[in-house]
Amino acid sequence: PTSRAMSLRRVRLLVAGLATALGDLPTWECVTKRSCSIQFSGDNVTAEDLILVSTSETCDTCFRTDAGVCPWLDGDSGVHGLIICQIGNTTTWRCQGAGKGDRVLCPPDYQMCAKRACGGGRDFCCDEITTESTGLVPCRDSAGPRLCRYMSLQNLRATVNATHGFVEPGAHAVCRCSPADFAAGAAGQKLGTLHVVGPSALHKQSCMSGARRCYAETTNAFGLSMVTSLFQVTHAATCADMEAETSQSDAEKFRYQWNPDFSGAYLDTSHTGRKWMAEQDPGIYRLCWCQNDTEGACESLSDFNVSAGQLTWSGPFKKEMPMLATIGDVFEVELSGVGIRSNSVLSIQKDCGGSEGPRVWVQAVQSSTKFLYNFGQVAEDILPPGTYSACWCEPTPNSVCSLAADQLTQVAEVHVRCPLGQFSPGGTGACQQCDFIWEEPNQARNDCSTRAANAGQIVGLCLCYLLGWALLWYQMAYFVEPGCRRLSISGRKVHIADIKSLVVEEMGSFDEMDKILDMKIKDALVICKKCTNEEFNRLFELIDNMYAADAAEGFKSNDSNDSTAGSIKDFDMQNIPTSANARLFLRPSCVSKRCNELVFWVCRAREG
Repeated sequence: PTSRAMSLRRVRLLVAGLATALGDLPTWECVTKRSCSIQFSGDNVTAEDLILVSTSETCDTCFRTDAGVCPWLDGDSGVHGLIICQIGNTTTWRCQGAGKGDRVLCPPDYQMCAKRACGGGRDFCCDEITTESTGLVPCRDSAGPRLCRYMSLQNLRATVNATHGFVEPGAHAVCRCSPADFAAGAAGQKLGTLHVVGPSALHKQSCMSGARRCYAETTNAFGLSMVTSLFQVTHAATCADMEAETSQSDAEKFRYQWNPDFSGAYLDTSHTGRKWMAEQDPGIYRLCWCQNDTEGACESLSDFNVSAGQLTWSGPFKKEMPMLATIGDVFEVELSGVGIRSNSVLSIQKDCGGSEGPRVWVQAVQSSTKFLYNFGQVAEDILPPGTYSACWCEPTPNSVCSLAADQLTQVAEVHVRCPLGQFSPGGTGACQQCDFIWEEPNQARNDCSTRAANAGQIVGLCLCYLLGWALLWYQMAYFVEPGCRRLSISGRKVHIADIKSLVVEEMGSFDEMDKILDMKIKDALVICKKCTNEEFNRLFELIDNMYAADAAEGFKSNDSNDSTAGSIKDFDMQNIPTSANARLFLRPSCVSKRCNELVFWVCRAREG
């Protein structure tokens, strides 16, 4: 019975070999980084065999180290600074460069990574395992941990899972490695082909902010069906971190999916969706893929665990602070960004993507690495005062940026204000002057505020005016002796224009003249110095009569040589007061009609 079983076993292997030679081998399909099983029969494998998923469509060499198969999954070299290679050890961190094959074990506290970027770019890297408090994940930038391409059999079933059998998308040989193959270092026996469906992690594509349609490309992908493919755009450094670093809004609005109208996987083509995406910052984003071929397959962000490459989101960088445009002045905007060109345009309009309100736009002029958009002098009839948006657009075959609806990408908020010295009520009306001279427009020129300098000058003038009146009446009250009254002629009241300055005179036989207060009343000057009421009344009557006579004939002096006093022809001088308190003198120089005023002096005579 034993010999018969051995013979049957050999026949089965021979049949499998013939099938391989004839190309009649099974093909299995799996989705990359998603668990799947491959069922075998007892005709071509045994429980002691290991199944190898090769990197190509031919079987690789079956290799087992002294430490076992894939010892790097849970082992290390045991010595700090020591690297275990396929052939021997090294402390120089170079295995392939020293002719010792691949790295097998890293030093303690290090993890082996899947990327060949160390040892001159030929060895698998060893990343240091740090504490969780640092936030550093080993192999995060080196394609993740190195996995094992060998799978053990459970009931003749091999399972591709998170640590075993994973390979890049493509066609891979599924090979049997028997204990004899390991011992001999021989190539495995091909049992079939595994098609691993998925995108390429090296894929790169781009899209322009505000573009009408952005579709997913499939460069270097294998077996993808765009109908069931979902591509999530994320800020996460790796797809393994996407669940923790992707917002819910990104998950809902920043995802490529099948669009039956355009027969491809597109980002949201609606106006609302495009406007939301236009608000995103330009830069490099990661694409993570999920095969939505079964119910609930892509419900969680953790299901998007396959890197589909990178997306370059092109567009200008946003201005953090609002910009100010003054009517009558030249307005310019300078922008820089990712992937923008000199044929891009910038418009000033009420709302990016909207069609209401005024709109002006200009094309860019490139200056070194930046782009200048010059709108010239701002005119009030084209851009009235108000708040606007600076909206950017770059022409594409589907859009020439001629419509306001195409200007979706807002780069800045622009406040248009009135020219110097004018304001716009509430910042939206026509420009106008402030109502009062003590007001001036504020910095935003949307209202008037009191200017301290103007208000101070006006208050100062008012105070001086009031103070002048106060000082005038105080001075008159100070110099006018009790018993005297304020004078008026023909009912005319005393005004400030009637006041004359103090006069001091020396007249002939008098040695001095006291300082007196002169009050000019119309054309006459009356001085009162210690007059009694009776004397004052007689003087006032005399002056009134003399004024009337002067208007009729004029006065003439009898003695022009008299320098101290003069008589008046045909005028009764007997009414002149002769008391000790007062005298009346007529100035000789003012006795004709040529004089514009009559000056009378009433002064106190010297004793003796």
